[in-house]
This record gives sequence, structure tokens and C-alpha cells, in this order.
Amino acid sequence: MRATNFSGDDAFQIGQVAVGTSWSDVVKCSPGPLVEYRLEQTSLDGSSGEIIDTSVNGNNATSGGGLITRIEDPAIAGNPGTCRYGDFDGVDDLVTDTNAGDYLNGLEAITVMAWVYNTDELAGNDRGVFFTDDPSGQDNRLGLRYDTDGLYGDGNNVIKASVFTDECDATDECLQVETVSDVMVQDQWQHVAMTWTTQGEIKVYVDGAEVETSGTRGSGGTGALASIERLDIGEGAKGDRWQGRIDEFRIYGVALTEAEIMAEMSRAFPCSGFGPNHIRLSHPGEGLTCSSSQITVSACANEDCSELFGEPVEVELTSPFDGWTPNPVTFTGRTDVDLSVTQPSTISLDANAVNPSAQELTRCFNGGTETCEMDFFDTGFVINVPDHIAAVTTASTIAAVRKDDDSQQCVPGFSNETREVGFWSGYSDPATGSTSVSVDSDSISQTSPGTGIELQFNANGIATFDLSYPDVGRLSLNARYEGSSANGDEGLVMAGTTEFVVRPDRFLLDVPGNPGATDANGGVFTAAGEAFEVTVSALNANGDQTPNFGQEATPESVRLESSLVAPAGGDAPFVKGSFGAFGEACDGSAAAAGSACGEFSWPEVGIFALTPRLAAGSGYLGTEDVIGTRLDYVGRFIPARFDITVSEQGIVEPFCTAGAADFAYTGQDLSWESGFAPIIIAEARTVSGGVAQNYTRGGFMKLDELDLIRAPAASDSSAIDAQGDPFPVTATLSGMALSNLGAGRVQYVFSASDTLSFDKAVDSRVAPFTPDYSIALSALMDSDMVSAAPQTPVNVRPSFGFDVRYGRLNLENAYGPEISGLTVPFNAEYYTGAAFALNAADSCWAYNTGADVVLDDSGLSGGSTSVDSKADTLASGVPPSGSELKLTAPGQGNTGDVSVTFGVPSWLKGDFDGDGGLENPSALATFGVYRGHDRVIYWQER
Repeated sequence: MRATNFSGDDAFQIGQVAVGTSWSDVVKCSPGPLVEYRLEQTSLDGSSGEIIDTSVNGNNATSGGGLITRIEDPAIAGNPGTCRYGDFDGVDDLVTDTNAGDYLNGLEAITVMAWVYNTDELAGNDRGVFFTDDPSGQDNRLGLRYDTDGLYGDGNNVIKASVFTDECDATDECLQVETVSDVMVQDQWQHVAMTWTTQGEIKVYVDGAEVETSGTRGSGGTGALASIERLDIGEGAKGDRWQGRIDEFRIYGVALTEAEIMAEMSRAFPCSGFGPNHIRLSHPGEGLTCSSSQITVSACANEDCSELFGEPVEVELTSPFDGWTPNPVTFTGRTDVDLSVTQPSTISLDANAVNPSAQELTRCFNGGTETCEMDFFDTGFVINVPDHIAAVTTASTIAAVRKDDDSQQCVPGFSNETREVGFWSGYSDPATGSTSVSVDSDSISQTSPGTGIELQFNANGIATFDLSYPDVGRLSLNARYEGSSANGDEGLVMAGTTEFVVRPDRFLLDVPGNPGATDANGGVFTAAGEAFEVTVSALNANGDQTPNFGQEATPESVRLESSLVAPAGGDAPFVKGSFGAFGEACDGSAAAAGSACGEFSWPEVGIFALTPRLAAGSGYLGTEDVIGTRLDYVGRFIPARFDITVSEQGIVEPFCTAGAADFAYTGQDLSWESGFAPIIIAEARTVSGGVAQNYTRGGFMKLDELDLIRAPAASDSSAIDAQGDPFPVTATLSGMALSNLGAGRVQYVFSASDTLSFDKAVDSRVAPFTPDYSIALSALMDSDMVSAAPQTPVNVRPSFGFDVRYGRLNLENAYGPEISGLTVPFNAEYYTGAAFALNAADSCWAYNTGADVVLDDSGLSGGSTSVDSKADTLASGVPPSGSELKLTAPGQGNTGDVSVTFGVPSWLKGDFDGDGGLENPSALATFGVYRGHDRVIYWQER
């Protein structure tokens, strides 16, 4: 290969390179990927092509649902490492390339791989790593996903991989495999890969090693990849979005070996912006020169510090120059240090991230106020208000402290003295509010000099007071005392401030329209996967709403935890959705402060319980968690619809298979071949098309044997009768057998008692034809009014591997002497389209001449005749030798005609007299006529 005149961003890619003097010493390089998404973008907003394809192919993708990337705890830690990754919320986050079909369709081999980190529970987990079409509930496209309950490999917690090719039926499964059990994991990184080749083999690899598969479904998989509409990373065949992390997503146009997959798994890259976003110093705003002040140092992973950097960071505290303990300090996430300043002054705080360096400058906060300045005094108050629950009275303390002139240590400022101290409060986060703080039952001011509260200081200079606040948030409490001549301390000024957090007592849920069903017989709420509204209220200990909840600088919110109530042991996916802004209704209008509305969905059948709790895992404003009142019963959820699949079309059994050709007669009642009656599968589906597996558990199945309505066609779809009208058919269908297949699937099987008859009349005398007949499945609806519409009607088209023949039994006249028995010839005939001909294929009709033949011998001059009874089966359309229709001799001189009528089934009757009706065949047997020898052609009497 030779390339010249390269410049700028020009590039070329070599698929595979072999270097060596002979094939035996060839060294092969792994092929480059068709697409590689490393997800290193620091911010995403859904802009087209923002997810960069770092292969040379430029197949950029787009994020959806508010996807974010993070750098804490990557798959391969360090620098180099795997760096940033996508953090998928399991609700609507996605990475999509709508043009993926352009480079994936037509491939005859493929490898897809990614680092994944599942944060969802394993129970009920059917979340997808990627898929390439609209989710349908069937793994009949290229895709990879988790599967809690393996469908055909008898495994649990498996990984399922699937493909679809140009040689597969678009309405059915193509090729998919399931791994052995317990391959899925939770809360840990896992490298997953799948390969496929045109020979129809899928392999699955976990952490670089091939995993045994426990089951395979579908017999296709050969050919070339087809029907790929797009690439969706973070979604699977059932529509369940990935909850957790995905990184280093790559697709190759070849099937890599295990060694190559292992090598790709181990790849690491230099990380840009590897350090924390910034270092944050949180301080009280004021300190005393006689004691150290506690400063909190945080390594923030993002701008608002709602996430902490997950790797160790060395920080050097640079301002003031000394007084820090320890300094420098190495920590992960957050730590506390002490700062001592011995002279009254105003200090500007600063710090520097040494290793790794921070992306932005250090920021300082005093509560909700961003400031790096901190004031130090020789005298002051040290106030302690514990973080507490809204509307709960909390015991608090205030200590009067001064620096001793000799020891320079802190000593009590007051001792066994009563002083009136001014208190006022301030809103830190949120920065505003509508309710007041109470100290010793008195509402205090929100501005200096505050509300005077008389306090008794003990010998140690400490006074106690009760504080309460009915709302939530971070607040400041300020205290100030100015001496007076009356107290003998004129000119003394003491001040102090502290911050505290007041959190909600609980959350209360309301689900409009929820009947609160407790079992499978309870009222219907909504369909699986259908959106429903939930309102949540943040309450204080008195049960009143806390209007400041959700108004914080980084708004707090509530998440819902769901737990399955019924059916027992069923699929238990988490509820999907999120709350909107607090103080806002679901339609965007204003709502009561302290309450929020959200749209949620649950992709299953059954009943679940909801427990509200803080969305932030770090507690309310970094303090303690808040868990709400459990709503014990939400439901009943029912399927959104049923999907009907004709699993077996059915095979109709011919009347006769013993002859040269299989056939049946017009007018015969035909049945299903044994073991081949039509089979219908009905699957309960969610709104998004996933299978509602719980439908077949614990009484939640509301289908019965009569709910599948069938409408058999009244005529053949192709054949016509002698008048040119569609050939009439009569179907008599008995009740079907219904069985529960589990996992949301039920099976209807047609009855062995069913009959189909191609009606026999004079007008149905046409040439033989192969039937083309259908039975419409016109409706399926259970007792909850869940139906298969709009899919229905669905046609069942049974197989007919034979011709239908218009037949009759032909009976010929016979004559002979009255002293000998007489044979009356008969044979089976069928209409060829031009004339009747011997039906040599009939070696099946069983007859009994003694029972079926009726004689009228009134035409005899005397004596009588009878049938020599024979029971047998036709052979090639005629009676076997020795089983003919024979009449006994009436005796010498007893001559005349005997009427012979053969009673046959309707399908062997014919319009022998041309009157437009069907009758039994008949003939005349004439006794008294010398018949002669069969070998003599002509006789003449002389």
C-alpha cells in the first residue's frame, strides 16, 4: 500500500495488515472499528452528532433523555484509563445513530462490545445494552440485553444476544442465544461482547472470556444482517432502558477472536480533564482567635458540587499561609480540616488541587453565600443548633467565649449571668422563605439587631434554648450582645453565627384514580406501561406542607421505589418516571408549594407498592435521608393489548392416503391430522410492546377458552363451483383448549373434534383442486376488555397436502341366468372436469354389501334373491376379488328385474337421474337372460 499527498485531517484505515515473509509467520493487526463511542463529552444537550465516533468513519451519534457523562469510578481507573462514561437513568436516556443501517445492513460478520455497569436490581431486569429497531418484545433484530428469566434456555439472570438477516421471516424470531445462569451482575463493571458470522453462530463474551450458552432459539441466522433501522445504545428488545453506566461502545465488521476481544477490553486512553471540577471550601463565616475553626474541603465532580470526585486528591491549603491542620491533605470526596487564626482579622481563604489538578478555580461558601472571606474575633458566641426535622422543637446551645489575655485560650465570657441576646435568622438555601424561626417559642426577626431573648448562662458560659422551624432548608442563626453600664460591661460586643439544616419529616403520595386493588380481583387502574400521575407532598412533623422543599439552589426532589405486591414471585421492574418541579402541577400550572407532580409508568401486570424518598443519595442538603409514607397498593395494572401469533397453522388430514395420491371427497367431514391442530399464542403486551410476564401469574390472567373468537370462511379462497361462485365450505369448530405457558403467554389449541367440509351439491361438480382456506381470528378480548385490536383479524391458513375430488359410487346393470348368482359391478369415480373416471386412488372406502345394499325383487316372476354379504375396502377404486356385490340365484324359472340400491355416504352420492338432487347409486340386475361366456364375442341362435 502506498499513500501520498496527505495533509490536514486526511486519514485512511487499513482493515487488516499482515506482515511476514510467508503465511506461517504472518502477524495480523486487529481490524479497526466501524464505530467507537468513548463518551468523553463533558456536557450533552441532545445536539445532533454530539457523541463523537472516534473511529475514522465519522458515524457520530446523538444523546437523548438528558443523558450525562461522569468520570468517577470508571471501568479502568487512572490516567490513562477509560475516563468518562455515559450515566443512563433507566427512564429515557439513550444514544442514537439513525444512520446505522447504512453501515450495518449487509454485513456477514460483526462484533459488538461495551463496558457496562448495571445499577438496577437483578430481579425483573430486562434492560437493553443496545438494539437496532423499535422495541417489539421479540429479540428479532441485532441486539444485546439482560434477561432475568430466560425463555428457552431454562436459565435465570442471563445475557441474551440476537441477530436478524435477509434470510429470516420478518414476523418471527431469527436467531438468538441465552447464556447460562447468573451472568448478570449488579453494581460492578462488566465487559460484554457478542459476535456473529454468516454461518449462523452467535457467541457471547463476558470480561473477555466466551460464556457458555444454555439455549438457542430460531433456526435462521445465515445470510447478511438486515432490517437495521438505527442504533440505540441503552435500549433493548423489550423497551426497557439501561439503568447504570455504558462506556467504550464499539462495533467491528468482523467476528473478533477471544484474544482480540480481551485486548480490546484492556485498551486505555489518556484522560483530559481527569481531575475534579473544582475544590470547595465551606466555612462558618466567623471564628474565634482562641480556638480553631472547622473548614470542610470538598473535591467537586461538577459545577454545583452535587457529585463528589471519586478519586484521591491532594490539596494544598494556601491562604492563610499557615494555621491549617493538616496541610497538605489527601482525601477522596470530602474531608474536614482545622484553621487557627490568633489575631482579630478578616481572612480570605484559598486552596489548590495539587494532584490531580482541578479544572476550575477554588470556590468558597458560607452556607448558601459564595464568599471566601472569614472574620475572626477575640470574643463571641459559639452557637450549636443540630440539624433536625421541620416543626420539631430542638434543644440548642449558645456559648459566650472570650480569649484570655494571659493564656490566649478560650474562657467563658459570662458565668452564672442572665443576658438578653438578640437573635435573627437568615435563609441560606433556599435564599428566601415565608415562615419564621422560633427561639423559646418566640418568632424571631430576620434582620439585625434581632429579637431579644433572655438567656441564663451557666458557670461555663453556656445557655440553652429551644428552636423550631416549620419549613425546610439551610438557615443561619445569628446572635449579638452589646454590653451596657447596667450590666457593668459597657462597650462589650459579642456576636456569633451558625448554620443548620431542617429537613422534611416525611413525603406523602397521592395517585389520582388509583383504586388500590389488593389482589387480582381488584379494580383496574391502568395498562402496563401507560403513563399515570403521582403527586408528592413534603410534610413537616405536624403534617403541614413545607413550601421551601424543592426550591434549594440545587433543587431537592423525590424518587419512587417500587416493590411488587402481587403476583407473588412475579416480574418486579422499577416504576419509571420522575417528578417535575415542586410548586408546579403536571400540566405546568402553579400548584401548592411543597408538592410536585410527575408522570410515571410501570411496565408490568399486577399491583405494586410505592415508597417516596429523597432523590439525592447524600441526604437532604447533605444531612440525613428522608423516607416517605409507603403507599401499599397501586393497581391493578392490566395488559395494554394482546399480540396474536399463529404458532401452528394446522394440517388437515386427507380421507385417503393408501392409494397413488392423497385425496378427500367433496362433502366429507375432514379433521386435523393428529398432533397438528392449529395453535395460537397470545402474548400480553405493554404500551411499548414488551411482554407483560405477570399476566399469567396469580390469577391476573383473565382470558378463558371462549375469548378467542373465530370466524371460519364460508368458501374457499381460490376454488370456484360450476356456477363460477366461490366454492362453499362448512366448518364446525368445537371449543379450544387453553393453557398457560407462563411469562405472559397463553396457548389456544383447536379441537380434534373440528370438521371442515367442502360442501357437496350438483353445482360443486368441478375438477379436483387443492384447497386454499382460512379461518379468521376475528377478536380476542378478556374480561378486563383487553383486546388484540387493532391486530385482529389474523388468519389461520391450514395446510392441505391433497386434492378435493367430486366423487360418486358408480353401480352398473347386470344380467344373467336365474339359476346362477349374479355380480353387480361397482367402483369409485371422480369428476375430472370433463367426465367421470375411475378413482384409482381410493383404497380407503370401507363398505358392507349386506348392510348397505337394498334390493327390490318384486320384479321377479317367482322366488327371491339376496345379497351375498361382504365387508371390505376398495382397492384402487374397485372391490377386491371375492368381495364384489353378488346376488344369489332366484332359481329355475324365476326371472325378471331386481332393483339394486347401494346406500352410500353423501360424498359418494351423485345426480344419476339428472334432477338436480343427489341420490344413492342404483342399477338393475336381470335374471333369466343367458349371458354366455365372457370370452365369446358374438352368439347367434339357429
